[in-house]
Amino acid sequence: MGNAEKQREPAFVVDQMLGELARWLRMLGYDTYYPKNLNDDELIEFSKKEKRVLVTCDQNLHSSAVRKGIRALLLRPDSLVNRLALLAKVFGIKLKVDPEDSRCPLCNGEIHKIDDTTKVIGRVPPGVVNSQKEFWICSRCGQVYWIGGHWKNIKKTVEEANRLAD
Repeated sequence: MGNAEKQREPAFVVDQMLGELARWLRMLGYDTYYPKNLNDDELIEFSKKEKRVLVTCDQNLHSSAVRKGIRALLLRPDSLVNRLALLAKVFGIKLKVDPEDSRCPLCNGEIHKIDDTTKVIGRVPPGVVNSQKEFWICSRCGQVYWIGGHWKNIKKTVEEANRLAD
């Protein structure tokens, strides 16, 4: 089953002040649009047209969106863990990182497992090719992913956010 069949709801649009959060929502498997060049009216219109939740730190943008009937969440300056926990509480989203369900943190494309690891030779460091058996590739930008040393920190962040959300 591909990512398209496993689409997690809701889909988000995240304003340009929340790039880190956008990457994490994508890793968690949520379709997250992160535009860097839309003004407030364009963000609101995009959210409405695409039926996406608008996530912002901008009080004025949030107020405008809510007045126009857009589902929106205003985030205060806070840690990533607290922001993820709040999103989980407010929208009932699942906080679990699974490469089979993740999206590309860079471009929001769907990622797919690579059956033939020879396809990553020259695209990842040689030591990684030798030490890892599973790889995923973004169908949009071609970025290659694997469960490396950073995985422990990713799991810790998600576990902390889940603890706060409960």
